[in-house]
Amino acid sequence: MIYGMTSKIDVILNRDRNGMLVPYVIEKDGKFYKVQDIKQIRSGSGRQRGATIKYLVNINGHDKYVFRDEYCWYIIDEEEDKRTFANPAASPSEAIAI
Repeated sequence: MIYGMTSKIDVILNRDRNGMLVPYVIEKDGKFYKVQDIKQIRSGSGRQRGATIKYLVNINGHDKYVFRDEYCWYIIDEEEDKRTFANPAASPSEAIAI
């Protein structure tokens, strides 16, 4: 963990209308959550690992920060996560609605 209170996650990416790769489905603790909206994208430089990208995403009606640092993804842990992650999809295909 590199940002204090964070958890490592897996992310399925999708291209937005501008062709940029953005988070589409997040896997946390073996459960899948569809990103409903991306509200903000910020890029910066990490002190030790190089460039980082921070996304403010909406999951189940709650805003969460997701970071990409090199090849790993992290999400900031907060107390209200029980509400945010209360309604997972059964599978990635259900989250993506193929």
